[in-house]
Amino acid sequence: GRFAENAPTGCKDCPKGYFANATKMIGCLACELGKMTQSDGSAECAVCQIGKFNNVSAQSECIECPSGQYQNDTAMASCKVVNPGYEDLPGRTTQVECPAGKFGLGGTHRCRRCPSGWINSVAKQINCSQCGNNEWTNGASGSTGCFKCPAGTQIEGKIGNRSCTECLAGYASTVPGSNCTECGRGKYSNAGKTECVLCPEGTWGFK
Repeated sequence: GRFAENAPTGCKDCPKGYFANATKMIGCLACELGKMTQSDGSAECAVCQIGKFNNVSAQSECIECPSGQYQNDTAMASCKVVNPGYEDLPGRTTQVECPAGKFGLGGTHRCRRCPSGWINSVAKQINCSQCGNNEWTNGASGSTGCFKCPAGTQIEGKIGNRSCTECLAGYASTVPGSNCTECGRGKYSNAGKTECVLCPEGTWGFK
């Protein structure tokens, strides 16, 4: 950790960013990229820890990776860019996947919730999938699956602003996700609007 340029002046401590790893040295060695020394008189350089880097030699500090980047290895001279479908964490020591119901573009972008009417059923996605014509996300964002309107109702509205509406009297939808259809003459819809039934004897139905 010390050196001597000439005998009369005695030995001196190597400055920060430099080291001397042997005796009788007449000069100090610069710390390599990805390493540093924080104090004078060092016999060796310390490696930059995860989340940090050094791209210049002879440094006394390591630099934290910037937003949108990370480093999960030590002694590195640069950081890794966050991949699409992931986001960084405080400390920049790793990247984490966007969970189901969210998407991410990588880099400095954060994971975002899928908007209403759109879903992601798996993690690490860069976009969301739109629900089908007769499906919705119950008005919620960040959904992992689409839902069909129950029998007796039908979907109404545009994507992102859909809702299930009960069939009108004289109309019915018999299975989830189906449209309301008119019962026709001589029939009427039951209380739940889930089926059309024949008018009982002594009554009649009309359009």
